[in-house]
Amino acid sequence: MTISTDNKNRATLYLLRRNPVLTAMMVSSLVLGITALVAAFTVWRASSSCSIPRKTVFPYVVRVVEATAASACRDECT
Repeated sequence: MTISTDNKNRATLYLLRRNPVLTAMMVSSLVLGITALVAAFTVWRASSSCSIPRKTVFPYVVRVVEATAASACRDECT
């Protein structure tokens, strides 16, 4: 016997509404954990000498210009 997703969601919401203190504690602990993780990652990235590079378009532009220059050079040399 399978229970539909709609019934599972209804049962979950019922249990969460039935115990609002526990629900508030669970939500606040999730928020606190995510905030602490983001803060720790921000501090690590700021203090690390080998930080994660930001994604930019510049390397792709350089490759396109180099490829264009190389094809132009081949055309002139022949």
